[in-house]
Amino acid sequence: MGSGPEMILSWIIAFGLIGLIASVFLLINTEFKEETYLFTTTSVTNESGAYVNSTGYTLSGASDFKAKNFVITAAWNVTDVAVPVLIASGNYTVSSVGVLTNASTYTWPTVNVSYTHKVGESTTATEGIEDASSGIAKITSKLPLIGTIIVLSVILVIVLAVVAYVRLQAGAYGNVQ
Repeated sequence: MGSGPEMILSWIIAFGLIGLIASVFLLINTEFKEETYLFTTTSVTNESGAYVNSTGYTLSGASDFKAKNFVITAAWNVTDVAVPVLIASGNYTVSSVGVLTNASTYTWPTVNVSYTHKVGESTTATEGIEDASSGIAKITSKLPLIGTIIVLSVILVIVLAVVAYVRLQAGAYGNVQ
């Protein structure tokens, strides 16, 4: 083992590396979590109770876990149930979050709609990231206290490092009093 100043410098470097590794982990955790889901395509046929107007109808599949990529395959005006009428696709749109709205001046109060969308499913990797995120969330409630202790410790380490460096330099050039 080295002398006092070298030891302090080693500790400073070690804590810096630990902080760097933790920062990289948190970045990877937040940036790549979405990539760990397994997505499957789901079809819904003749969902009833829908409507096409400017306020928008939220498809029931929109509440599915990580639902995305909605595509309307058919929309039927069923105001007269005995004679359903296919609504031309240019008369409606669907948003990425599954809201069906009209794209024309026409409105339909009673519509059956068929569509496909992708639904996410957690994987082992997703659950691992969620567990890590949950642990970090529990720790963050203690951060004000921990942060204060860390800041004071860093200040103390810097002061000790400066004192040790001055003493080391004094030893190299003779005794300075």
